[in-house]
Amino acid sequence: MRNGVRLFAIALVALAPGACTAPALGQEGRTFAWRPVAGATETYDLRGVRVRAPEATGWYVAESGDDMIAFYKRAGVAPPRSVIAFVRVTPIRLASPTPADLRRFVERYQAVDRGHPRVRIRRVETEPAPDLPATCVRSRFEVVDRAVPKAPRKAFLLRGWALYCLHPAAAKPRLVHLVLSQRYPRRKKPLNLESAFRTFVEGLEFISEK
Repeated sequence: MRNGVRLFAIALVALAPGACTAPALGQEGRTFAWRPVAGATETYDLRGVRVRAPEATGWYVAESGDDMIAFYKRAGVAPPRSVIAFVRVTPIRLASPTPADLRRFVERYQAVDRGHPRVRIRRVETEPAPDLPATCVRSRFEVVDRAVPKAPRKAFLLRGWALYCLHPAAAKPRLVHLVLSQRYPRRKKPLNLESAFRTFVEGLEFISEK
């Protein structure tokens, strides 16, 4: 399972300024729907989790399936800013379901990105998340998007938060991966999305698998 490639590939594709807005079929049977979110009370059931749509207005469901949902929002035109929030559920193998083992797994999982040709990880900080009803760790990350390699001043940054939890009641071990990140010009200041991330996490509910 290649977290880094998946995490940042989703962000790069969905957050790109020219991201497609037409419906299409995604990988593994997922659908790129680009459907407006009705409101923050709207919920979506995945394999073992219920996800509440992000707060505020202007969100779209960019990709959906049994094991993943991604939300997209254009947060500005001048300068161009975009925000993505997604939840994905995947199988996982761990020696033991302890916070320490999960943290080591996540740190190895994130390191996959370091050889990606388009992104350069500037910072990743990982810590336990003991305030949740599952074994979880959270990360803050900052990544350079080298969309125009020969023009470094035109680079964008991806900055955000990620949460990784072991599903507490799944029949087979599963990792629940939640991310909220923004893409903005490197020479500009980022939006403050910490409260939005906390609210997105609070809207995550562990349920019985379908």
